[in-house]
Amino acid sequence: MQAARLPTRIATGDGEDAPQTPPVHAPATPAATDEQETDQPQQAVGEATTPADRAGFQPPSAEALATRQSRNSAGAEKMGGGQRLRDHTTAQRRLMQDYRTFQKNMAEGTSSNITALPVDGDFFHWHAVISGPCDTPWEGGLFKLDLIFGDDYPFSPPKVRFRTKDVFHPNVYVDGNICMDTLKSSWQSSLNLEALLISIQSLLSDPNPLSAANGAAARLLTENRSAYDEKIRALVEESLEQSFSMDDDSDDAEVDEEAV
Repeated sequence: MQAARLPTRIATGDGEDAPQTPPVHAPATPAATDEQETDQPQQAVGEATTPADRAGFQPPSAEALATRQSRNSAGAEKMGGGQRLRDHTTAQRRLMQDYRTFQKNMAEGTSSNITALPVDGDFFHWHAVISGPCDTPWEGGLFKLDLIFGDDYPFSPPKVRFRTKDVFHPNVYVDGNICMDTLKSSWQSSLNLEALLISIQSLLSDPNPLSAANGAAARLLTENRSAYDEKIRALVEESLEQSFSMDDDSDDAEVDEEAV
């Protein structure tokens, strides 16, 4: 039978042995649980986290994304990617901004009797209509324009021509192309689509015969202004007939606002 273990004694100063008190260990503190460490409320599923979410931002529709992706993919394939693709994207972003600004001004009635829309949702190809300036022989006319923007927009101007036929003007070529400084050396990247169309509208009643694209119109303007004005009034009537007889702009599809 094993003998019972006796308490260990140590010698005291008076020669007697005192029992040694066993060490007392403090109880271990339980490790903090995940619930104790996480004292912040958990975000509910679907809760808005960004300013855009809180503002109720809706992503572009699938159709809008498909159209945009198709355009960018075609551009990437044509240009081989790289810097030119980035330029393409920059130009498209600026044109979308021009569209938003133009639509806002149209809604507020400050667009100077001008309308414009991308053709089939393509922001690099636009159709526009400008009205003749008031209190001029051009008043009452409706003149259609075609605008082609490049990947270097807004650092370079678009190519613009009249779709309305036979525009008799010193600064308009027979094929409808326009000769004006704004589309050449005077172009500035700060100009946008609306500013350009307003400049063309002003050019109708304020021609520059010294930079003639149509010699006959320039000569008639300088030699017989009344005959020139009479010809313009006849052109106004023709422009209205063309506006109703030409193919309308039904192909200028309404742009999905969610895409811009």
